[in-house]
Amino acid sequence: MSLVTKSCRTTRQCMHCGSGRLTELSMTLTDGSAVDFASCHRCEGKTWSGVDGVLPLTSVLDRARKLM
Repeated sequence: MSLVTKSCRTTRQCMHCGSGRLTELSMTLTDGSAVDFASCHRCEGKTWSGVDGVLPLTSVLDRARKLM
């Protein structure tokens, strides 16, 4: 199973500069939560979002951390 699940282009825009030139990836983190990552080609802004909306990077890292 691939980590990348997004199969088509969207019309999303960068929340930082409004550009439509984004690289987008959908993935499932270690804790099982589904998140979307977007990186803007124009301003290099990065955004993580989940079912709760935009996620801070610290939240993404906590969800991706392996539990021992």
